Amino acid sequence: MKKGLSIFLAFIFVVGIYTSAPITANAASVDDLTFELNEDGKSYYVADCSEEALGEIVIPSTYNGLPVTSIGGSAFLYCEELVSITIPDSVTSIGTSAFWSCESLTSITIPRTITSISSSAFSYCSSLTSVYITDLASWCNIDFSDNPLYYAKNLYLNGELITDLIIPENVTEIKDYAFRNCSSLTSITIPDSVTSIGDSAFEYCTSLTSVHITSLASWCNIDFDYYANPLYYAENLYLNGELVTELTIPENITEIKRYAFWGCTSLTSITIPDSVTSIGDGAFYDCTSLTSITIPDSITSISPGAFARCESLTSVTIPDSVTSIGGQAFSYCESLTTITIPDSVTSIGDEAFRGCEALTSVTIPKSVTSVGNDAFKLCDSLLIIRVYSNSAGLTYVENSNINYTILDESVSEDNLVFTLNSDGKSYSVTGFINQIRSATLEIPASLNGLPVTSIGEYAFRHCTSLTSVIIPDTVTNIGEKAFYNCILLENIIISDYVKNIGSAAFSETAYLNNSNNWENDVLYINNYLLYTKDTLSGDYIIKDGT
Repeated sequence: MKKGLSIFLAFIFVVGIYTSAPITANAASVDDLTFELNEDGKSYYVADCSEEALGEIVIPSTYNGLPVTSIGGSAFLYCEELVSITIPDSVTSIGTSAFWSCESLTSITIPRTITSISSSAFSYCSSLTSVYITDLASWCNIDFSDNPLYYAKNLYLNGELITDLIIPENVTEIKDYAFRNCSSLTSITIPDSVTSIGDSAFEYCTSLTSVHITSLASWCNIDFDYYANPLYYAENLYLNGELVTELTIPENITEIKRYAFWGCTSLTSITIPDSVTSIGDGAFYDCTSLTSITIPDSITSISPGAFARCESLTSVTIPDSVTSIGGQAFSYCESLTTITIPDSVTSIGDEAFRGCEALTSVTIPKSVTSVGNDAFKLCDSLLIIRVYSNSAGLTYVENSNINYTILDESVSEDNLVFTLNSDGKSYSVTGFINQIRSATLEIPASLNGLPVTSIGEYAFRHCTSLTSVIIPDTVTNIGEKAFYNCILLENIIISDYVKNIGSAAFSETAYLNNSNNWENDVLYINNYLLYTKDTLSGDYIIKDGT
């Protein structure tokens, strides 16, 4: 009986220890930390923390009478029960993977003394919701390789959530990743003192709606790194409280730095003075409300991406001073209908006009010695590119399957382009310069005393205003897709002298789409059998004279 009672009491004792022990023995404390002496022998760093530590931990500023100056690499690795960490003012650096996979960590306090946070310091801290700081200027100056804001998204200054961020006047640089993913931000004020904003400093700040400045000259002079400009998300720039829509660059400015107005959708027009000699990469990238721009004579090159994705841009004036057009300079300017490239230009970069889907015609001057890959790719309305013989432009169009005419072998008259045939005794119609205004087109029988004998491939492709065409008796050949997609073309008059009509010459025309023009699944133009439908079967007698 006593033996049984003693077993029962022993059981109660063990259970009591089991249930009460976590409340005291495993509470986070300094005892959970391991400190190691730095090489200088005058300070310590946090080298390790027990994975069993839970709740809140406050790192002491001293250990054994010496300051704690850093948190070592992987010091809190897999401390999955820690909820909050407070770092003292004595600490200046946080090591690589220091808080890796602290999955329960919800908040962290970063002191003003921190100057660097190493890579992956807060990787997989997926429960972080808040970062607490006491000094914005110090925060802007931290060398971030990793930022707890990536998970936390909310930054608190002296206990107050920052939504309207005002950078202090004494700050000259905002370091890489400083506010990355800080989605609590709705506006930002940047003082004239700032001259540099680092890589991805405001990346993923998706709640931003406004950027406030007091000096355009200072703004144009900021060195922006990639995804550094908060305008990418904010879209609206305010100068002394006024929304900037008609931008006038001050006369004393010589350079507009790269990405300066990237994503500034409030801009509708820009005036650039002759004092400006350089416009940086992507300076006006994605300014989607910008409709026109005149580039001053002081500019000698248009930088890569300078006006890319300005989708409302309809016209651009490029001066004779420009010698190069950079890669993607005007890519995806979807409303740009015409562009005049001056004879001063010697190079056109990769994808310079890619995706300019409203562009209908362009001339590549003989001065151009290089045309980059896909310079005019996805320009769906581009009817013709005018080039010169033995030129970089000719090489480009021949390799790109784009309709072209050779200017020094061609002449134009009444909006049509004529090219002298190889026999030197006749002409071909090879294109048109602008959209033909008259609904009826009568192709002349001769030019300069020589007969017009053919209509070239793609010559009138996409000429959507054309309803009727009269082809003279002198024409004997109509090239492939010569009238392709002339969607209103209903009346076609050709003579019996035509010997050849190329593939799809009249495809996607009103004539072809009119069922009344088909005879038993067969389409004729005069005595020419053009098309048959797949439904045609059995014996069929071609009409006389075909």
